[in-house]
Amino acid sequence: MTKRTYLEIKTILIILFAVYVSFMIMDIFYSNLFIYSNYLKFIGIVLVGVLTFVERKHSISIKDINLLNLAMILTIISDYFLLFEGNNYIIGIGIFSLAHLIHGIRMEKNKTKVIFIRYISYLIITITLYSVFLDTPYEIDLIVFVSLFYFANLLSNLLRALDVYRHNKFPLINSSLLVAGFILFLLCDINVAIYNVVPLNTANIFLYILSDLSLRLMWFFYLPSQIFIALSGLDFEY
Repeated sequence: MTKRTYLEIKTILIILFAVYVSFMIMDIFYSNLFIYSNYLKFIGIVLVGVLTFVERKHSISIKDINLLNLAMILTIISDYFLLFEGNNYIIGIGIFSLAHLIHGIRMEKNKTKVIFIRYISYLIITITLYSVFLDTPYEIDLIVFVSLFYFANLLSNLLRALDVYRHNKFPLINSSLLVAGFILFLLCDINVAIYNVVPLNTANIFLYILSDLSLRLMWFFYLPSQIFIALSGLDFEY
């Protein structure tokens, strides 16, 4: 790795740390500043995307970094919808699911067809379940099914990351970063699920604390997860 690239990556990581600490302080102590916190979160995820492009000259391979760049572009677009377009959550989650498809292909480059078939299978199952419940008294909101589709892809990628680690498909440090990234990713989405399931206006103090805590833990886990996944494309031995 050249000195210039090292300094660029180091600078981005330092800025990311400052952004991370800033929005976490806002989320914990100044919740009324949530809109500014969201701006910082978006700046953070854009910086993670920039990080993956800085890595291009010192990546594991061109194909790997191309897939990582594409996944991060989709992630940035998705986060824009999730942070600023409250009425378009389904679009954001759908684009995020595409990002997971790209992550899956990246981890299993020799099984692209299998990844596509599995992705389409999840999609068909999701559409079928939604259609079944659509004309019943138990009609469930579409976002629930889209979220289940997204979660199935996230869980699949975590299992793939563990497989990459076990079978040394990436260098050790890169596969370790992948596993850590997707574990944190899962922890983020567990808190997203808790926040959306637990009622906000509840007299139960435990549920209130749980809901409040889960709101703050989402990005506590999320931004580090994206940083680890982004760094997994870097050739540390270059």
